[in-house]
Amino acid sequence: SKIALVFTVTHTERKQVNMLTLLLLPCVFFLGALAQSNDCITSPNSTECAGYTLPADITQSCITNMCSGSMKNMPSCHIESICQDSKYSSGEYCKPFSIYKEICTDMMMGNCSYYKSMCLTPDSEVQQCDTAVLPLPSTSETTALVRDICSNMSMSGCDDCGFGKQASKKRMMAMPSCDIFELYSSLCLSMPEMEQCQQWQDICDKVPSWPICPGSADNGIPAMQMYFHVGIKDYVLFQKWVPTTNAQYAGTWIAIFASAILYEVLKLVRSRTEKRWKVEAERIEMTRLVDETSLLPRGTPFRAAVDLTRASLHFLEVFWGFLLMLVVMTYNVGLFFAVLAGAFFGMLLVGRFLDYTPKASCH
Repeated sequence: SKIALVFTVTHTERKQVNMLTLLLLPCVFFLGALAQSNDCITSPNSTECAGYTLPADITQSCITNMCSGSMKNMPSCHIESICQDSKYSSGEYCKPFSIYKEICTDMMMGNCSYYKSMCLTPDSEVQQCDTAVLPLPSTSETTALVRDICSNMSMSGCDDCGFGKQASKKRMMAMPSCDIFELYSSLCLSMPEMEQCQQWQDICDKVPSWPICPGSADNGIPAMQMYFHVGIKDYVLFQKWVPTTNAQYAGTWIAIFASAILYEVLKLVRSRTEKRWKVEAERIEMTRLVDETSLLPRGTPFRAAVDLTRASLHFLEVFWGFLLMLVVMTYNVGLFFAVLAGAFFGMLLVGRFLDYTPKASCH
């Protein structure tokens, strides 16, 4: 019985030890991983750290702290805001560590201690440090590019951020008070051929669908292309007239086509009215020649009703012609042919009623 009791006690204790081991084993692994984590941050040149990654919550916390403070206008923080959109968040350059690396490469701040220790230590083995990043210009480089663009020409957005031609030298040299990369992208979207936009072009080569690039349907800003091109997104006379869908472009085409026809009708009205006035002027002149005692002045007299109407029609004709000329100067092939087609059908409709006199004209 004593032997049985000893066996029972021993067996019970062994079960308790096994249960305790099972409970403590995860803790041991956790403490081991934590120790390795700390080791790979402080001593990343160990080969065991090759597969180490900085926890995502720590990375995101550092990004949030840096992009919500005084440095929120950094270019990398603008990229972080783009990556909040679900359409782009899964992309290669929206990985939290990629943005974290971008920020710390631009400006080494207190929250960059993890990056500095892991990735800037000589012979670091942490492969996460090789995460791909966009070829972003730094904050100071972006500011210098915007300052150069805005000092050479007056463009939309320059004044809002304090970079207009009227801004003081002190203000021009200060840190940006707005999202400097958003302004830089906006300027380059308007005139992509500027030499200051080369770095922006390099970025858009990597992420052409992002809203900072002309290939995106989200930016709403058409590029100013001073050569014949196809596409639907162009400024048409006014800042708010920018077709962005096929339906809007079709409506724009029809409106320009109709305007070109109306221009030909306007020329008909001018022609017919001038013909009537000419008959009246000849009648007045004949009256003066027949009646030598007539008090009518020699030559064609000024007639307010006629001459003011003539001037108004001429103003309207020139105004309408210049509007069509400006449409042609968008260099959009579709809109260019809308003007030509309208001129063709307009002449087809009313041309036989015109007294045609060839003249040199810019419209």
